[in-house]
Amino acid sequence: MVSFACVPGLNQAHGEDVADRFESLLGAGGIDAKCFGVPWYSTASFVGDVVEFSVDPVRHFFGSPQFRNQASTAVRRRLRELVTNDPSVVVLAHSMGTPLAVLALRQLAAEGIPPPRTVFFGTPYGHPLHSAWLRALGFERTPPRRILSFWNRDDAIVALPGIDPVFPHWLDSVRVAVPNAAAAGQWEHDAEFYLTHPLVIEGLAKL
Repeated sequence: MVSFACVPGLNQAHGEDVADRFESLLGAGGIDAKCFGVPWYSTASFVGDVVEFSVDPVRHFFGSPQFRNQASTAVRRRLRELVTNDPSVVVLAHSMGTPLAVLALRQLAAEGIPPPRTVFFGTPYGHPLHSAWLRALGFERTPPRRILSFWNRDDAIVALPGIDPVFPHWLDSVRVAVPNAAAAGQWEHDAEFYLTHPLVIEGLAKL
């Protein structure tokens, strides 16, 4: 069994059900997983209940040093707890959870805690505009270990249409794709798209 510390994206930042959802998706793919949620937002006034990614509220809230600090502190505390209890735990981060995971990994390493294995999917680090904005906010600095990253060129959060993303040197990237995914009712950025993809399941099974 593999234990995963699940850092959600913006639309699941409350984290109440992310562990159950990720565990169910991975289990359906044959991964014997135990998932633990890493919530990083708990204030009820956060743009109502955000159910769809929108870059404007992301820039607005992550552009706030106070909000950025609160979110990164929540992730760091939870990851410290999980890694201390089980050093073999794997960080599994989605979307805007990925830059928060990078901050937490650096901070934990500075405390002398060995960095856990880490997997990203749907990270905005692969989008030229988003990655520039993340660098400006201090999310870019190199984490203490290489990270496996799954990405889809049709994921609007990851790449501009028709442009393959240029990943930072600390990401080992694996491209996934499903022809006509949108026509089949899948949003190419959703956690379900990635965590049910054969290449992602294959990669996680090797951990």
